[in-house]
Formats: sequence, structure tokens, C-alpha cells
Amino acid sequence: MALELKINRRSFLKAAGVTGAATFGYLSLNQPVIRALAQGNEAAGEEKWVSSVCIQCPAGCGTKVRVVNGRAVKIEGNPEHPYSNGKLCPKGYAGLQLLYDADRVKSPLKRTNPKKGQDEDPGFMPVTWDEALDDIAARLKKLREEGKSHTVAFLSGRNRGRAGAVWGTFTKLYGTPNNLGHSSICADASKKARMCIDGTDDYCAYDWENCNYVLNFGGSTLEAWRPTNLMLQRWAYMRRGRPVRAKQVMIDTRFSTTAIKADEWLPVRPGADGALALGIAHVILTGGLWDRNFVGDFKTKGRKFVTRETVAKEDFEEIWTSGLVDWWNNVLVNFTPDKAAEITGIPADRITRIAEEFATTKPAIAAGERGAGAHTNGTYNHMAIHALNALVGSMFATGGVMYQMGVPYASLSLKDDDYMDDTAKKADKEFKEHKLERADRAKSDEWPLASNVYQNIPDNHAKGEPYKLSVLFTYYTNPLFSMPNPQRAREAFKDVFIVETSSYLSETALYADYILPDNYYLERWQDDTVYASTGYPVAGLRVPAVKPVYNSRNSMEVIIDLGKRMGGKMGEYYNQLGSFENMLHEISKGFEKTPGDNGVSSFDSWAEKGAWYKKPYLYRFSGGKFYEWDGSGYNKEMKTTEEVKEEEKDGKKVKTTTIKDPVKDKLLKTKSGKFEFRSSKLEGLTDRQKEILKSELKSPEFFAYPHYEEPHFAGKEEGFPLHMSSPKMITHAEGRGANTQWLQERFGVVVGKGWTNWVELNPDKAEELGIRNGDEVWVESPIGKVKTIAVINPGNPPWMVVFPFEHGHWNYGRYAKGLGANPNEIMVNLSAVISAQSCTNATMVKVYRA
Repeated sequence: MALELKINRRSFLKAAGVTGAATFGYLSLNQPVIRALAQGNEAAGEEKWVSSVCIQCPAGCGTKVRVVNGRAVKIEGNPEHPYSNGKLCPKGYAGLQLLYDADRVKSPLKRTNPKKGQDEDPGFMPVTWDEALDDIAARLKKLREEGKSHTVAFLSGRNRGRAGAVWGTFTKLYGTPNNLGHSSICADASKKARMCIDGTDDYCAYDWENCNYVLNFGGSTLEAWRPTNLMLQRWAYMRRGRPVRAKQVMIDTRFSTTAIKADEWLPVRPGADGALALGIAHVILTGGLWDRNFVGDFKTKGRKFVTRETVAKEDFEEIWTSGLVDWWNNVLVNFTPDKAAEITGIPADRITRIAEEFATTKPAIAAGERGAGAHTNGTYNHMAIHALNALVGSMFATGGVMYQMGVPYASLSLKDDDYMDDTAKKADKEFKEHKLERADRAKSDEWPLASNVYQNIPDNHAKGEPYKLSVLFTYYTNPLFSMPNPQRAREAFKDVFIVETSSYLSETALYADYILPDNYYLERWQDDTVYASTGYPVAGLRVPAVKPVYNSRNSMEVIIDLGKRMGGKMGEYYNQLGSFENMLHEISKGFEKTPGDNGVSSFDSWAEKGAWYKKPYLYRFSGGKFYEWDGSGYNKEMKTTEEVKEEEKDGKKVKTTTIKDPVKDKLLKTKSGKFEFRSSKLEGLTDRQKEILKSELKSPEFFAYPHYEEPHFAGKEEGFPLHMSSPKMITHAEGRGANTQWLQERFGVVVGKGWTNWVELNPDKAEELGIRNGDEVWVESPIGKVKTIAVINPGNPPWMVVFPFEHGHWNYGRYAKGLGANPNEIMVNLSAVISAQSCTNATMVKVYRA
């Protein structure tokens, strides 16, 4: 379906010279092109700058778009947005190339070939929006009438702002539990680990600017850690923008750009991050270096923990933590630096030194990301890492760890509960009673705490467990490319009616029965609440900078339109709602009561500025107490109080006492209201759920503690010798940057590669295998092999190969198709316990010359 085209540096530069780099012009190459700027001597007419929000990656940075004669000609960072501060990363600047991409889907398309497959021509034919939506609505109504509404699923990726609520309301009113996301192939291990021990089911926010010491476990700060743009700015400030330079210790299996720029790199063995954190914790406790204001202390002053000696619970009095003595007695008592060194490959004396520095160079942060989490033991790795923040008193302290505050949007006056008919109520009731499962089986006894299990949907569908899917909507996700072993999806989804919303002919789009092309972000209204990062709340707003270039529509408006066509109570709800833009107007009324620091207090001012935000972060831990911002400082202590009410019942006065614990309600949301080294969340699972969890563990007796769980590696038993890592590069946007010429040209700037990816090998290992720099090689795993280029990297450990993700598309437009190889094709599908995090670092391979 897509055009075959070989791109090289010469053709790229030739086209770039023709269009002019300053214009973000489009590389033509035999197809009609809509140019950012008109050719010839046409004088510039109307010119304006429009505020918006980038969607090239999950960061949500604010942009300013220069529009001349109705055409967007330049994108810059928005100085009014606290993420951008007038700056963007390479992906943001390249956004115009996607707006004017000649390979965009230009109108709704309908499939005419019933056969589906990688080599099948879909036979797409253009249809009107009404034709497409009427046909889809008729199909959905029929499934409802047949009692099969639960077999419809909505699979979404980048659900920004209220987009998630739009999908959620539609699935709720339609009568399906399947509002599914792709977070399990991202970084759910860190979220679920945090939920288990501090009670917040979210990523951590960090006070980087005031931090003096960072232990970074597998987070690509300078490449792909959300939000990349802001992280780059914070890194610069921590290193050169203040009197005391923060120390950065990078713990990673690969010699990444972040590792290169850090003060120290610890080349930890794959899956051993948690063991390193436990060794550090042991040193902190035996050295008496824990924070006594947060953790507590022995009743006998001056006493320390001693290796191989257990402690009686009554001898230690905890303050804001719970379960420390149990954790010590069961896990840490013998987990010495020597033991950690055996597992991690990091010398014991170095572990001891790093632990002592971390605990004494405050404020300090232990942060972890996908490098530590994308293993079968990833959730426990992150529990151990996050526990270090509690030990040194960094939870909610200046320069420490926070949670991300929510945006004070106004609630919709329209309540979806009032528009649920019998079908919707039945599905909702059955799901809550565990009689109806989701198609990915998240929230089932197998995955009771998982938010999503994206990577298992094809297998579940193929087996009919819990049932076969009838219809699959996809939004900002590409399962036929982005999940491990995507061959499973390509085979399983042949019999599913697929409605794709991509503006580009992705791999999943070629399997679609309808393509309903979404507006590019510069063509649509959409709010954007940020991921955990700043702590204080931020809400950006995408404002249409230009009219839609083609016959596309905002997918949120399309879903609302589809809801109207469903009729009944569901249709009534959507007719009352009207439009997505109406929703944005209504929620923005919350800014009237809470104006932003930049003066945003209405929808109009929000659209003008492009962002609302409110500093400072409202909560702070200091000197053993929690405080709340009172308008002038952290002066209001967050104390537990009792509220006594006297009511008259049956002629008698009855007193009721309500305990209000603001720390438990707002910050440490665990059962105990404290940071838990022994997780009440895990201990609170049902007997059946605990039985299933323990059956997956090699150390089931420690299931409720941060502990080292030996990881499983696919291919190890079959003799595959090398661990494979598939990191993200700064120039690509999780598979969505491959059709952008500027990003392709600079994809591998560190290794001097563009328009392809590669596999990095250690020089000694390469010599052993007879491989030279630039050789074509096969990378083979237990499930297949792909061909790529070898890059010899002296920083690469001999037991490791690095195979960057983003390439290997077999569609996705002329600038993506046929370039490089997709490591997912040889990645075995494994999931981390508890979180269902996809284990993208758990496949072992062999490499040999092609």
C-alpha cells in the first residue's frame, strides 16, 4: 500500500536545500506537496503566533506556532509554559513535517479486501464521514442487541487531558469494560511499586532543582525520560546553573548518553537494580545513616542495625514509616554489599561508598525508570529503589520526591451515570462483581493491581480468554509494531473489525476496516495535563493553529458524534454534551476560582497563553513534620484531628467521631498512612490472588517486601549468550518519529548513524565473533531473527547488546518503510509480576555476521 522509496543523505540534503531549512519545508520526491511557505514572490499577508502543546512525545511541552497566510511555518517553545520555557527538544521543532506529510491519510477510508495480512492490499476506498460513522454505529448497535457489547474494545495510547475521559464515558455508556491503554509497555512497574509502598498509583515527581545527589536506575534523563525537554533544562541547572553542582550516578546496563555525561556510571547486570538498592539500604542502616525524623530510631540512642543480627520490633520506634524492622529481619539482615556485588557485578567497596555518599549528601533522590522496570522482577526492583528515598528522608522534602498535583478543573454538569441504560448498568455491575473481565485481563485475579496488560491482548483474543473481540478501536497506538513479538497481533487480529484513527498509514492501519483520520495536533482543540514531573499542577491547551490540511477530524469530536448516532440514553447524553470543545469550555471554569500564576482564569486566556499552572507545590516534609502551604509559606502543620458531631437519633443524643488524617488522605495513602516497607496493599490481596502471585516468585516468602527476585530471561536456557536492551533515542517519539525526515537524519547522532538503527557490541565480544564496525549482522532470539548493522562501542559491556527501538516499519509512509529493523520482532513477550510491565529487557540473543 505504501510507496517504496530508498532515502539517502544526498537526496535528503538536496530536498532540504530546495525547500530551505528555515521554512521546515517538505521533502517532495514525486508526490504533491503542501508547502509551509508559498513559492515565488508572494508577499507575506496575515501573520500570527498561536499557542499550543506538542504531542511528539508524552511530555506535553508548550509551543508557539508562527502562521503566515493560514500556513504554519515555524514551531518554537512557549515561554508561558513551565515545561518549555521557550525551548523544545528536536522532536518538537520537527512537528511541521508531520503536519504537511504528503503520506497523511487525507479522508476516511473503508477496507474493501476482507483478507488481512502484512502482504495484503487493503483496497482502501475513500468514504464520507457520515457513511463511515453510520456503518460503525449500526455494527455497534447490533452487537449491543445481541448481548455482545463487552466484545468491543477501545485501545488508546497517548490519552492526553480529557481524552481519556471521552473514551471512558463512551465505553461506560455503551456497556463494555474495555477502555484499555498501552501503559504496560511503558513504565507501569515504577507506578505500581510506588502504589504498593507509599499509596500513590502514579510516577514520581522530583524536586530536581534542589537535589544534591541522584541515583538514577535506568532512566534516560538526556534521551527519553518524561518530560525530556524539561529534564534537559533541569540537568543543565543541576550541573552548571547553581553554586553547588549536583552529583549524578547513572546505574544502567548500557553506556547511554546519560551515563556518558554523569559523574559515575555503574554498569549493573540486567535485572539486578533491586539488588543494588538493597545493598545500599543495608549500608545505610548498618552505618546509622537513615533519616531519624522520617523513619524513627531505636529506643536506645546510638544503636545501629548489625549485619546478621535481627531486631526486636519493640526496640525500634517508627514515625512516618511502617515495617522497617520486618524488612530488616526478613530481607536486609544478610543482604550485605558483598552479596549485592555478587548479583550486580558492582564491587562491594564501591556500593558502600555510593551508599554513604547518597545518605550524607542531602537532599538526595533515588529514581528509577524503564531500564530497571522492564524485567520480570521489575516491580520489586522499583520497590527497593523507592524505599531508599524513605530511608534518607527524601519523601516530600525539599530536593526530594513528590506526587503530581491534579488540575482544578470544574466538573461537568452532565453526569454520565444518569444516562446509563440497562445494558450499560449490567456490564458495569458484572465488572465490579468480577463476573466480567476486560479483554487484557487487568483487574482479574491474575493481574489485580495492573492498570493495563496491553501486550497480552492478542494472545487472549486468539484463545478466546476471556472472550473473542468483535470490534477494536485504536487511538495513538500501533500494536502491530510496538509490542513484543508483534507477529502475534498480526495473526490474532485478522478476524477483528478494526477502526483506526491514525493520520498515517501505520502497520495497524493496514489491518483496519475503517480509518478515521485524526487531526494533527496543530489542527485541533485538546487539553493536556502533564505527567508527574513538576509536582505543582500544569494544564496546557492545544489550539488549532491552522485549519485541517486534509479531510480529517479531531478524534474526540468523532467519538462524540458516534455517541450521538447510537440513540437511546447514550445518544441523549452526547446530544446534551454537544462537542469536545464544549467540554473544554466547561472544565476551564475551574480556573475562575483558581487563576494561574500567569493570569489564566478563563477559556479565552487559557487559549491565549497556552497553559495554566499554579506554583508552589503545596506540601513539604521538614523536621519530622508535614506542612501545607498557607499562601505565604509552609506554615500549616498537617495534624491528625478528631471531629465530634452530636446528633439526635430515636430521641437520644448520639456522638460520632470522625478522624481526619491529612497526611494519609493527601500524601501517604497506604492503609497505615505511612511509607510501608511491608506492603499492606500486597498483603491485602485475596487468598487466590496471593496464591497466583507467589506461584510466579522464586522467593514467595518475601512477596510483601522490597526484595531481590531473581529475573527470568527468555533464551538463557536455550544458550543465547547476550542480553538485549532496546532503548529510545531522543530524536524519535516511541515509534512515531520514523516518518519525519529531520529526525531520521539525526537518529543516531552519537554513533554517526541516520535513517536506520543498529546493534551495539563490545569490541572484545565483536572480535570474538569476527564482527567489524559497519558489518551487516543477524540478531537472533528464540522466536526469530532480524538483520541490522553492527556498531562497535567500547563502553558496551561484553554481555550486552544495545538495539535501539523506532525502526523496522513495514509501512508508515515513505520515510519509515523498510528502514532498519524492529527489535520487537525478536522480543519474547514476558510481563513483570504485579505491574504487568512488558519486559523489553528480558530477551537474550546471539549475533553473527550476515
